[in-house]
Amino acid sequence: MKTKRMKKLLMGMGLSRNQATRMIQEQRTEGSKDASNALYFRVFQKNFNLIVSNCGGEVLPHLNSFVLK
Repeated sequence: MKTKRMKKLLMGMGLSRNQATRMIQEQRTEGSKDASNALYFRVFQKNFNLIVSNCGGEVLPHLNSFVLK
């Protein structure tokens, strides 16, 4: 999966363009080099659904970081 595709999928889940860009950049700098874009998106999608179901949609503006170590 290309980074551009992953960014569009993240934005489709309700994140802003700036949030998606910041999260991808943090994964590149701080996260594991072995984690692919597809793996990152699958893990994020699973955890995102848990966060939204527990906290509701009002958590989206405060979501700043998600890094796989």
